[in-house]
Amino acid sequence: MTTVVRIVKQYFEENNIQVYPLPPYSLDINIIENLWPIIKERVSKKMFRNASQDQV
Repeated sequence: MTTVVRIVKQYFEENNIQVYPLPPYSLDINIIENLWPIIKERVSKKMFRNASQDQV
């Protein structure tokens, strides 16, 4: 255990702060993950054109 972890744990204990561990990957918590399929679908239906050298 690192010194920082020890200090933080001690601080939490001294200040009666409860820590609730969360799963490393959760769609409920990471809302953007629910949006990626929608964004992917909308972008896939778009037609994109390459810019010519004059426009760059």
